[in-house]
Amino acid sequence: MEAMACGLPVVASDNRGHRELVHDGNNGWLTSPHDHIGMGEKLLLLAGDKELRTRLGANGRQIIEVKYAIERVLHQKSAIYSRFMDEKVEVMWAIQ
Repeated sequence: MEAMACGLPVVASDNRGHRELVHDGNNGWLTSPHDHIGMGEKLLLLAGDKELRTRLGANGRQIIEVKYAIERVLHQKSAIYSRFMDEKVEVMWAIQ
């Protein structure tokens, strides 16, 4: 996330957390876990192509700006806290 916010392309192992952020070929690449050769190949590809780095990095930054905008994240967290507090109040009423 931090690299994407800085406009950098990402090469990461393919797992659930990374899969939510990295869209293969759009803002970086996912490689199979423990595929050191595949990861190295993607890194070398990026190292040799400034236009590709710039394009993938810009795509990643746009994803962060839209999907993880501070206003959106605060609204989501507020909704979670509100739901939790409503449940807590219901439990308290049931206990009394």
